[in-house]
Amino acid sequence: MKPKDYEFKFKKKFMSKKNLLLFLIAFFFSEKLFAQTPNFNWFPAAGAGTPVCAPATLIFIGGYTGSPAPTSWSWNFGAGAVPQTSNQQNPGLVNFTTCGTYNVTLTINGTISITQTVVIHCNPSACFIAMPSFGIVPTIVDFNSSCSQTTCQLSYQWDFGDAASSSLANPIHIYIDTGCFNIVMIVTDCNGCENDTMVLNAVCIAEPSSSLYNFVDNNFSFEIIPNPSDGNFSLEFSNSCSSEMVEVLNLLGEKILETKSFGQKKISLHLSDVADGIYFLRVTCNGDIFQRKIVVKK
Repeated sequence: MKPKDYEFKFKKKFMSKKNLLLFLIAFFFSEKLFAQTPNFNWFPAAGAGTPVCAPATLIFIGGYTGSPAPTSWSWNFGAGAVPQTSNQQNPGLVNFTTCGTYNVTLTINGTISITQTVVIHCNPSACFIAMPSFGIVPTIVDFNSSCSQTTCQLSYQWDFGDAASSSLANPIHIYIDTGCFNIVMIVTDCNGCENDTMVLNAVCIAEPSSSLYNFVDNNFSFEIIPNPSDGNFSLEFSNSCSSEMVEVLNLLGEKILETKSFGQKKISLHLSDVADGIYFLRVTCNGDIFQRKIVVKK
């Protein structure tokens, strides 16, 4: 064999292996580059940033990378979703009526799938107790959120029905007008989910008795002497009870004095260090609450 013939065959053999290697490399990267991979996004139908709370309506949009375009689309949104399945690339609105975790799966071409977790948050509970629920002007009412909560930190908004409101969890409100009042309570958690309740005629306040400063019922009575006063009052009980708690609150519902009678028929209240104005006396006897207005005028 001539040297030139050998050189030609060697180059031909070498080049064919090189070309094969380049072809394999190109094929490998083209498979990676153009392989079909599904993906999808979702957002609340009410708009981006809206809390995802039950019941929730979400919009799903399917997508893919690679080529060619998928020939089929198959969705499964999980048990409880309406609809639960779809064969559209963009199925549109999907309703989730209950809170929980949903595994949503999108499959293209019958075999290539992706699964993502969608969390629908539960709403907090909204319920309360108002004590007392009836009284005479003025009446101090304690509002307590009575629901057991399992969600994160809560915020509150109250409407007491007389143009007054509060953002406390357990507020105190003083009613100085007569009538029956509808109470609205709104609870919002850290996920932005909220719940509300309205109780019609939850608190009813009547006109005071003929004696402006005394309270009498069949089992228990007390008298405030004098009223108005310079801040020194005597509280006289005609009947004793096993547990008497005496509190004085200002117009904001803030407690400025608390004491017990310990079965005594007469106790003294000293409010000489408070500003002139109207305050409210609350006496608790065996679980019953009695309230009257007192006036400090020095």
